[in-house]
Amino acid sequence: MFISFSFQRAFFLQIKEAILNDDVYCPPETSVLLASYAIQAKYGDYQPDVHKPGFLAKDRLLPNRYVTGARSRILTLASLHKLQTNKL
Repeated sequence: MFISFSFQRAFFLQIKEAILNDDVYCPPETSVLLASYAIQAKYGDYQPDVHKPGFLAKDRLLPNRYVTGARSRILTLASLHKLQTNKL
């Protein structure tokens, strides 16, 4: 079954928004994992020398209740997603 890229992107954005707005419950570790995939899709392979501290400051990646201390965990997971980029 063929699903267009634009449909995939729209679906991703709807799910992301539902999680961020707490319309859909997502456990903390799953939220962090999904956020790591989102930054992989947006920025490509995580490279500490290219992606300087604070580069995620403007991105809303997690529901507010999970934000504290989660960014380092997101980057750790994102570094494991090398070569999986199909930028959105």
